[in-house]
Amino acid sequence: MDKSKYLLISSCIFGLVAALHLFRVIGGLSLTLGSWTLPMWASLVVFVVLGLLSYMGNAFRRTGRT
Repeated sequence: MDKSKYLLISSCIFGLVAALHLFRVIGGLSLTLGSWTLPMWASLVVFVVLGLLSYMGNAFRRTGRT
């Protein structure tokens, strides 16, 4: 697999998971893992971080930089 395909696939995955976290915050949905509930502020942080990773991956893919 070349770098361009890798960056495209990873950027899409990061973007999808970021969108799911944003949907969780907007919809007010709870996320429970066992007995632990993920706070809403954590989903906002995850949305920003994964959104940035998705954007940067696409930018690197377009410019050819790694």
